[in-house]
Amino acid sequence: MHPDIEKLIKIAKETGGLTEKQKEIILRKADALGEDVVEVEMILESAQFNQKSNNSSAMPEKRMKCPNCGAIISDISLNCPECGYIFKEENKSSIDFRRMIEELQNKLSEVSSRPLSSNLFKQEFEKKTIVDQQVSLIRTFNVPVTKECLSQFLEFASSNYTSITDIAWDQQQIKSVWLGRALQAYKSLSRLGSDDSSTKSLLDKYSYLTALESKNTKRELNKLSNFHKIGLGCLVLVIMVIICVAMCSREISKGIEKANVNKMQNSETTTQ
Repeated sequence: MHPDIEKLIKIAKETGGLTEKQKEIILRKADALGEDVVEVEMILESAQFNQKSNNSSAMPEKRMKCPNCGAIISDISLNCPECGYIFKEENKSSIDFRRMIEELQNKLSEVSSRPLSSNLFKQEFEKKTIVDQQVSLIRTFNVPVTKECLSQFLEFASSNYTSITDIAWDQQQIKSVWLGRALQAYKSLSRLGSDDSSTKSLLDKYSYLTALESKNTKRELNKLSNFHKIGLGCLVLVIMVIICVAMCSREISKGIEKANVNKMQNSETTTQ
């Protein structure tokens, strides 16, 4: 992102939050600088949501009574951790975040549905551009701070990860990014604690993500190890070539020197 855009966003945050007017100015500036307006708008909306979440998280946690069993629980819960009763209404934070997820889905669909050129060379370039924009949208989507929204994002990112079965390079790149975001949500939710049955159940359900992370890390280490082995092999080969060239040069020099001596001796014999 252009430094001028980042500076404007930072100033807006430091002056008490991102207003609609500031958002409009930043988007106009992004368009003038040739930035992807859709991507910048997504970043701004994520920043606005995080501001709201941070403000709400600073307030004391509100409690309510479960209408089914009477247990006193947090008012952000979608279901009662004691009896499993499912509440019909979501809280405002959850509704806002669900809308943000829908907006992300719409923007990803909009980017992926862009028509491609009939020229095969241009097609490859356009495909890479589309993938880069999708990856950027996914990576810049801010992870929420509340348990409820983290749970939503964990399920959303995980479902996107598992839904990609295409082995093409572009889909695998997007799949990898979704895995990273799902892991981020899983770890954030784990740090908040699993003191209720719904959160514990969700963490158990997606515990396989940590195994995938370990597997990917091991794979990357193996790639690095193989790279080092190949590099060492190439170095040894270069050294051997240098030694062979040096030995050949020495033998050639000896041969030339010997030929010159013989020539001189023959010349002296002829003179005599």
